[in-house]
This record gives sequence, C-alpha cells and structure tokens, in this order.
Amino acid sequence: MEQPTEAEQPTELVIIDGHGLLFRMFYGIPAQLRSKDGLPLNAAIGFTGTVLKYIEQFDPQRMLVVFDNEQPSFRSGLYPEYKLNRMVDYDELDDDENPFAQFKVIEDSLDALGIKHATHVGFEADDAMASYERLAGNMATVVISNDTDLLQLVNESTDVYADRGKKSIAYDVDTVISRFGVAPHSMVDFKAITGDSSDNIPGLFGVGPKTAAKLIAQYGDIECIVQQEASITPAKLREKIAANHDLLLRNKQLITLRRDVPLGFKLSDLNVDGPQYRGLRAIDVLASTGYL
Repeated sequence: MEQPTEAEQPTELVIIDGHGLLFRMFYGIPAQLRSKDGLPLNAAIGFTGTVLKYIEQFDPQRMLVVFDNEQPSFRSGLYPEYKLNRMVDYDELDDDENPFAQFKVIEDSLDALGIKHATHVGFEADDAMASYERLAGNMATVVISNDTDLLQLVNESTDVYADRGKKSIAYDVDTVISRFGVAPHSMVDFKAITGDSSDNIPGLFGVGPKTAAKLIAQYGDIECIVQQEASITPAKLREKIAANHDLLLRNKQLITLRRDVPLGFKLSDLNVDGPQYRGLRAIDVLASTGYL
C-alpha cells in the first residue's frame, strides 16, 4: 500500500510504539543539537517532530505513546533466552551512546504537548498497545510500529503503519495477506513456525515463510497442525513438526500478544486537538520545556 500523506478522514485512535520510535530517531539523526547542560537532543527532537508529523498525517482524535519498562515481562519466565540478543547495559554507556539519556526530555515534551504516554510493569509495550486496540473496539485505529508482532492486531478497523520513510507500509488485512500469505489472525502461528530472530525466538529449522503459509492454509493453527501431523508431507517436514511440539506451542505463547493489560487511561483521556499543533516545531516544544 502506498504511504499515506494526510488522512482523508480523522483517525479515531493512534497508538505509537514509543521505544521503536526512540531507537529509530537516536540512531537515525546525528547528535548535533544539545541541551543547555550538554545533553544530546537528537532523539528527543526527532521523536517530538515525528509525533507532530503523525498528528498532521493521521489527524487523530485520540493519541497515546506506549513505552516498554525496564522490568522483564512474563515471557522471560516462559523462555529465559527471550530477547537476550538485545540485552545491553545502557547504564554503562555515556549520554552520546545511550538513547535512554534523552527519555526524560521526550516525556517532558509529550507532557508539554498534552499527549498521554504510559508504561506497564510486567508487560511489554506490544501487550499494552494490543490492550488499548481492544479497548477501542471498532474505532478507526492506526498502530504505528515496525514490529511485525503487531500485525496480529490488523482487522477491518485497525491498520499497522510501519514507518520506513519512503518505503513505509500501511498494513491492512489485504496487505498482510499479500505480503505473508496468511491472514492477520494467523500471524501468530506463522511466526511460531518461522521464528523471530529479532526476539531470539528460533523457528523450525529449515522451514521458511512459504512452507509455513502452506501449512496454515491446509491445516489451520499450530494446535491443528500438531494434531494432524501424521498426514503432513513430505516426511522430513512431518518429522520436524513431530520433534518440535513444545517449541511450536511455546513460540505461540511468546508471540501471542496479551490483551488484558491493566490500563491507566480511558479512551476519553487520550483526546487531542489537532489544530493547536499546526505550525508547531519540535525545537519550540523543547524550548518551552527549558532544555534549549
């Protein structure tokens, strides 16, 4: 799908993956501008400017930014190696190398804009985003994230917008099917088979996306695939599935987003007034918070 330029009709809810945007801005923008105290502001300027861009682009009636928290989620208890490939002790890094050094600036900027933000102890941001999407019901919702785990949320009223500049993709139901060969509700089963290297989740060795999509089309979800393994061909694939029941079922648990996170906001708390942001620049916001 082509990248949208400006919403033809207001989007009722926009949910932003805060950590995804933080990292994208930190590593994508040179650290040139600094605060009065010498703190680099590249991520904060980029983050704030991008939020303002999304308000113009999607014209949302409500907006929320969701961040991860520092505590492990329940998934680490299911699989201790979960996301170990991402483990970095940012406290050991100086401010120029640590994206979280600018986290307070970003929070203050969102507060200055009147845009709500949240973290949820014991859950990942993806789970909270899924829970807010569920709370929204049939509202026209856009979830902004490059994390393909969130594609399981796509439905007739919810799109996932992967912001990659000129290569951005707005995933609706048809786009997910076209790109992955399965419907959005089957993305959990698809990734349980193929694995997810970004989260350190191994899939079935040697089984790629095309084979995973064929299995799902023929047999259904992971539970049905496991139950009907005796009829699966070729024999090597059948043997792999037979030897990896636990892996497949565990993967599905890891990848399935929780939608029962205790939420701190009602939908009415998330209201935004788009016109007040017109012409506002990120540098003006940071100046108003005293960082410039």
